[in-house]
Amino acid sequence: MNAVKVDKDFADFDKIENLAKEAFPPSEYVPPKAFLKATEMQEVDFWAFFDENLFVGYVVIRHKMNFAYLFFLAVQKELRNKGYGTQILKLLENLYPDAIQIVDFEMIDSECQNNDMRIRRKNFYLRNGYKEINLFYYFNNENFEIMSKKTPFDYDGFHEMMSSFIGMGFHPKFFSK
Repeated sequence: MNAVKVDKDFADFDKIENLAKEAFPPSEYVPPKAFLKATEMQEVDFWAFFDENLFVGYVVIRHKMNFAYLFFLAVQKELRNKGYGTQILKLLENLYPDAIQIVDFEMIDSECQNNDMRIRRKNFYLRNGYKEINLFYYFNNENFEIMSKKTPFDYDGFHEMMSSFIGMGFHPKFFSK
């Protein structure tokens, strides 16, 4: 599998657009063109992944200071549960070898109708070496959990990294339990 930087000249942008609409609920959907704008401002990295010529999925990473914060990971529906997500996470470790790997996802909530998916997603990250760090945030009427591959976690550094990103329309309210 290989990673390709997504920019304004990326040939398969329609595939990313279609995947984004399918993979994320309306409350979490961000038009991929918004990520392009952020890449131009050097706020995020936008990667597409291919298995030879087969489009597998994409990620959006906030890479700043010593953090690589995975905001979005999407794999084509017909390719899920075939090991591609794990391969993508391993590639990210190679792309950001000195960075603290961080991810967020919808918090487990037994009251939500998609709670089974939330549990599977959390277990996926746990299997891939992420650890609970007791850090969460509330944004767009949803609670998210943050996990890291490195503990103890650098909370002060993380908040400093996020403070420069929050002005771009992302205004989470962080909390611990």
